[in-house]
Amino acid sequence: MDTNETSADKTAKKNKPQLDSAPSVKPEKPEAVIYVGPTIIDKPQGGLTTFMIRYGTIFKNGVPEDVVVRRKDNPEFDRLFFPTNKAVAAMVEISKADSPLRKVRDGVAKARFARRKGA
Repeated sequence: MDTNETSADKTAKKNKPQLDSAPSVKPEKPEAVIYVGPTIIDKPQGGLTTFMIRYGTIFKNGVPEDVVVRRKDNPEFDRLFFPTNKAVAAMVEISKADSPLRKVRDGVAKARFARRKGA
């Protein structure tokens, strides 16, 4: 009997999950995104900080904090960011005059122009 108990104990130890070792989870790398909207350059009056984002900018390691804030504040602006694997489809859609994405891009451009003119 001692032999059976010993082999059963060994089997239980093999199948027992190890609690003392941390799971090896790799931190998720941010998805690369591309901006397909109009080029925006904002410089506050008397300020030194300039916000700038250009058409076709690719963010490999996540979006910078100033862009994240603008994306949260303006849902239309947020719709102009795409994963890089969908960039070509987004650019094709923007090239069509009557596409919804083109209207979003034009709306962001008009809002930017109105802010610059002081309207």
